[in-house]
Amino acid sequence: MSRLQGSAAVGFGTKGDPGSFRDPAGRVVHHEGRILRIVTLIGAGNYARVRDTGLLAELASAGLIVPWREVDCPASIEALTGPVAHVLEHPKLDFVSYPYEWPFAALQAAALLHLDVHLRALDRGVTLSDATAYNVQFDGTRPVFIDHLSFRPYQEGEYWLAHRQFCDQFLNPLLLAAYCGLPHHSWYRAELNGIPGPLLHRLLPWYRRLMPLALLHVTLPALLQNRPIEVWVLMPVVFKLR
Repeated sequence: MSRLQGSAAVGFGTKGDPGSFRDPAGRVVHHEGRILRIVTLIGAGNYARVRDTGLLAELASAGLIVPWREVDCPASIEALTGPVAHVLEHPKLDFVSYPYEWPFAALQAAALLHLDVHLRALDRGVTLSDATAYNVQFDGTRPVFIDHLSFRPYQEGEYWLAHRQFCDQFLNPLLLAAYCGLPHHSWYRAELNGIPGPLLHRLLPWYRRLMPLALLHVTLPALLQNRPIEVWVLMPVVFKLR
């Protein structure tokens, strides 16, 4: 049975979700047992453009993102959040977990989901503005993306600025386990933003550093991190060799 339950009221009052405070485009609010995502005036433009591409509907239909519907703004919400452009209502997850709690297979599944979502987004002229693992939860054993405001229109020719975050929060913890035989949990719990590439690079045996996946996403970025900015012009050429 799915753990994505309906939004029938199970409590009263309105309060912001304590884990949703960084994004100026919106935040999650608990309102009378309902889960509402507030879209601010700052985030309204990108949200509307992405919604109108049909991407969010496609992802929801494929079970890759939490379903949503636009609803009227309850009167008490703006008193808490300020001006509101849109309000999205989501089903409630029975259980919330975190990347530092997940076993290897779950973190791997979450990483693959993130890449699948991003590739589908690019097909519709949309990109992900971040790559945090905390935007993924699990419905049973199935990973599902939960942040509808992480999308924005893609600008032709731009690089994915969230690549480093994806490596820190997904790839590097997986490589730590796969290449060093060390579980990621304790390190990830102490460093909630993930495992930095330069530190992983120091741990990897020299022959592991030269393997294609580590070479492209750990070794070269670590070696170039403290070099003059002009050195980074080499990176697009290197990444085309994958």
